[in-house]
Amino acid sequence: MNCKELISTIAEEKDFAVYEISDFNVEDDIFIDFFLCTKDDFEYFIILNIEFRLIEIVNNLIQVAISTKIRAYLEQNEICSLNHYFDKNSTLIITTEKPNSLTSEEVYRVVSTVEENNYYFKKQVLYFTARELDIFLQNQSQQNSFTEKCSSVVSNLSRYEGFLLGLDEEYDFIARLYEKVPFLNLEVEKENKLNLDNMIAESLVESEIELLPELLELQSESQIDEWIKSIGEAND
Repeated sequence: MNCKELISTIAEEKDFAVYEISDFNVEDDIFIDFFLCTKDDFEYFIILNIEFRLIEIVNNLIQVAISTKIRAYLEQNEICSLNHYFDKNSTLIITTEKPNSLTSEEVYRVVSTVEENNYYFKKQVLYFTARELDIFLQNQSQQNSFTEKCSSVVSNLSRYEGFLLGLDEEYDFIARLYEKVPFLNLEVEKENKLNLDNMIAESLVESEIELLPELLELQSESQIDEWIKSIGEAND
């Protein structure tokens, strides 16, 4: 599995419809493969893998070709149709393997030129090393989805501390997934609502519990004052 396929699988886990686009002609003898994902035909994501040395053609060739030719391709191949949201609510997610010969600063500089280009599509560039992807895939449990795995790792405090020290490559890769893949969101379980009645009862002694129903019926300050006064009179 490559990184492009990984992200398309996460899209399927998130209930997106995923369409595979093959041999899409960009220009002359340039052809690309990518995935088109959508949910309710409201937002669209195009997942494309490209060699890092070619990434700069995204702005002046690839995005233009996809924007102007995709509808005809989909219609000709009877894949799906696009509505007006595609033109305004689409994101191009580019995966690319980071060359070992480049520094982080050099990679950031190239990535920024693509992501900061505001024409045609919003853009996210997910760069990675072959080692990072291998570690992530090798550690994948068959019982869990990729979404569940990402949530489990990124929520682990000890692994987060290792990440801060630069000691956890898998955490680093997953953190980048959350940053670059808009539909991958951290799922946090909701805490159970507090049961105030039970909390109050647990804090009372047995004699006080007998008064609890009466206390809970008091709705105003005047009722509370009258109740306190009656208790005082009873104790006199």
